[in-house]
Amino acid sequence: MTDTSTQTGSKMDEGSVSITDTASNVAANLDALQTLAAAGKLASVTLTDAGAPMLTLTIGQLTDDAAALSKIVGNYMISVSGDAKAASASSASSTTGVADTESMIVAEIAKIMIWLDAEVPLLHKRFDEIQARLRRPLGV
Repeated sequence: MTDTSTQTGSKMDEGSVSITDTASNVAANLDALQTLAAAGKLASVTLTDAGAPMLTLTIGQLTDDAAALSKIVGNYMISVSGDAKAASASSASSTTGVADTESMIVAEIAKIMIWLDAEVPLLHKRFDEIQARLRRPLGV
């Protein structure tokens, strides 16, 4: 990751950093960025991908690294993978994409999580119903 440091005091440890890198590198280092953001040391994150960069995150990253995500400037998309229950008994995972501005995603994260908790089980139930119908002989 490219570190564009800015100093607010005479020592580097009193300053903050601005990061410029690809969405994949930022996602891979999001926990470290969260540590900087929580300490007040992360000024901004700029994604260098062409178009609207796609951050591929886990549910844990989405919820645990919100301070770092809030430092991303510009438009980007987030693809969230993982079960809404974080670690269900099922080994299958679902993928949900969210496309909006960073400020809207951060502002609505609680609603997104509530929706995932409510909708994912309903979608699985509906899929099971459709699958059962497809297994029935015609005319039954």
